[in-house]
Amino acid sequence: ILSLRQRISSGKAEFDPVRMFPALESEVERIASIEVQTKASTFTVVRDATGKWSVPEKGNYRADFNEIRRAVLGLATLELVEQRTARTDWQDKLGLGLPKPGGSGTLVTLRDEKGGTLASLVAGVAVEGASAGNRSAIYVRRPDQAQTFVARGSFEPVTEIARWLDKSFIDFPRDRSRTVSMKPFQGPSYTLNRATPETANFAVVERLPSGRSLRSAEEPNGVGDALVGMSFTDVVPQGDIGFS
Repeated sequence: ILSLRQRISSGKAEFDPVRMFPALESEVERIASIEVQTKASTFTVVRDATGKWSVPEKGNYRADFNEIRRAVLGLATLELVEQRTARTDWQDKLGLGLPKPGGSGTLVTLRDEKGGTLASLVAGVAVEGASAGNRSAIYVRRPDQAQTFVARGSFEPVTEIARWLDKSFIDFPRDRSRTVSMKPFQGPSYTLNRATPETANFAVVERLPSGRSLRSAEEPNGVGDALVGMSFTDVVPQGDIGFS
């Protein structure tokens, strides 16, 4: 009581904000893996000896470095601003239950190349009314401690594995695309053409079937521009799919 009165009289806050992982910013180059675990799934993003990042659960397909950078910097600058409950029976209400036994939290762990833990936290739900200065607020705790905190920063626990994939695939420049040949699974093949790079719309070279017409002059562009900025939603090793 005396300590609390002294804090109030001096205008000092009950909890001094502090970074959750103060050493992480200087250890970024040591990070070799990021593990994300929820009660629904677990996946990792790993870095090899050459510095390239990949997702083992997706056939070691390359990872999106921008997503990795956001996660690491978000953790390195995450700031604990308020102490909350240490009751274990309240953890799930804050989204902080360990996922392995079926809890609602998201466990994020950064490890070095020898498997040593550089940073690990359970991320919970957003804290209403606690966001400030373009920084969001979430409940967090260390996985081996019951004490919970309100943390502010730019960290977002990304639990969808597809968001960690590098989605850049084919981006063929439109001004280089003059002729496009299409061979459908069924029906005859056809060709689209543009006279110059400045020509806005592709045109069908072959005569259209009797009784058929284009709905608009822009309609062929859906095929003509098919390889411009092409992306994907998921990736699977070719050997796992039968194309026969």
